[in-house]
Amino acid sequence: MDIQEADLFRALGNPDGVGAGFICAGANMTVGAELQGQHMGARCLSRFTNDPDVFETGVYAVGDRAGVFGQTGVRGPDLGFLSVVPGSGVFGTSDVTPGVAGTSLTSAGVVGQSGDAPPLGPTAGVVGISQQLPGVSGTSTASTGVAANSETGFGVFAHSNTGTGIEGSSATATGIFGFSGDFASGTTLGTPAGVIGTSAKNPGVVGTTEASFGVVGQVGAGSAAGFRLFPAAVLASSAANLGLVAISDKHFPVLAISGQGGALIPTLSAIWGTSFDNIGVAGSSVKTYGVYGLSSERDGVHGESFADVAPGTPAANIPSGVFGRSLTNGIGVLGVASPGGGAAVGGIGAPNAIAGYFEGNLVVTGQITAGVKDAMVPFPDGSKRLLHCMESPEHWFEDFGAGRLKAGRAVVKLDGDFAKVIKTGTYLVFLTPEGDCGGLYVKSKSSTSFEVRELQGGTANVAFSYRIVAKRKDVVAKRFAKIDTAELVHIGAKMRRPATPRKIPPQIAKLFGAKAGR
Repeated sequence: MDIQEADLFRALGNPDGVGAGFICAGANMTVGAELQGQHMGARCLSRFTNDPDVFETGVYAVGDRAGVFGQTGVRGPDLGFLSVVPGSGVFGTSDVTPGVAGTSLTSAGVVGQSGDAPPLGPTAGVVGISQQLPGVSGTSTASTGVAANSETGFGVFAHSNTGTGIEGSSATATGIFGFSGDFASGTTLGTPAGVIGTSAKNPGVVGTTEASFGVVGQVGAGSAAGFRLFPAAVLASSAANLGLVAISDKHFPVLAISGQGGALIPTLSAIWGTSFDNIGVAGSSVKTYGVYGLSSERDGVHGESFADVAPGTPAANIPSGVFGRSLTNGIGVLGVASPGGGAAVGGIGAPNAIAGYFEGNLVVTGQITAGVKDAMVPFPDGSKRLLHCMESPEHWFEDFGAGRLKAGRAVVKLDGDFAKVIKTGTYLVFLTPEGDCGGLYVKSKSSTSFEVRELQGGTANVAFSYRIVAKRKDVVAKRFAKIDTAELVHIGAKMRRPATPRKIPPQIAKLFGAKAGR
């Protein structure tokens, strides 16, 4: 190759490709070579070849602290980087421009590697590869730690086998900020956060995992302790504040779906959980409420069931809109009402439906009405009136009927179903004649019938009515049995206390602009 007139100096290596074109070395030299130019101090080229054994590096530099040290304009602030990481392959510093810049049409602009880690993922503007250290680490005291932009792919893609894929920290702003397309309307970007994700049409933040948490949010030290064994799409945990806050003006602030999901009813709801074969919404607490619902105009907690139950299904197996169960000596469902309300109200949606059903003993206490049980009956004038239940010191069943004497005598058969549930050896019969006669009496009683006669051997043919009272066959109880009211403490004095908390929590009040305690 001929030396051009514009070239002040040109050093050519061996034409066979062995050796170097220019070598500058000396035992007493501080700088091996100093190259200056109006536009570029040095330009190193390597010819393109398909031979894998040919070394194609334009510049190959080895140094004790940095292989290549680049500086443009005024040197940037000395942050002690070379002393912290003395083995940098390339170190660039600048006061006002990028310290290191790399561009490529088809591959990565800048590649950084630590340890023996294979390249991963597609090409990107910056690729960070590491086995035990962060793939890409960026810090800033007043701005963004790492900024990346992509028109069609990932803004930032990082992978680490044993460490953190992306780690961002900031003293006053956001550690990691990502957006897709236009910013989401109403996004508050002035609030510092660990991660901010915003998008006008796509998900702001997406996290996926097969065995752990897709997205984890934590406030306070140790707030997520004890939850590491339960994989979840989102884990929100707090030691002393709100674990999760979601706000929506038109639809579900929180929508949770498990399995194939269930029916999504288009209605406003603070939390909507649906599942094909699991629990839609579950709440658990050690010392306070597992699930707490509060509403100023509608139901605090509302439950519905769409199960199609086959006839004859035991009551314990029938799905319910709301189900409560206590595993200790507590109460499955507790209802408390203020004056004028009702602690528990049962309604029916069909003429033959049951408003209330109980399996087991029922105890009723009352403060104003002395524990009475009433029936509300509609009157012809449109009003509703109360009829009161009679009470007895023992458990009795009763039945009524009518008969007629023939020649002063009659045999009345007991109703077969009634006889099955009573103690047939001790029932009582009360007779009322409905015509003129000498009087009636019960001549004999059996487990299936009783005989009625006219007094004094009379032979009248007269109609009569009767009332039978018999003790329940399935109950053994003492007359005026004593009851320990301490066992009913939950439905006694404590039950009548106002339910707590009745005030709006300050954190919730602040979010919605309401006054705490209202």
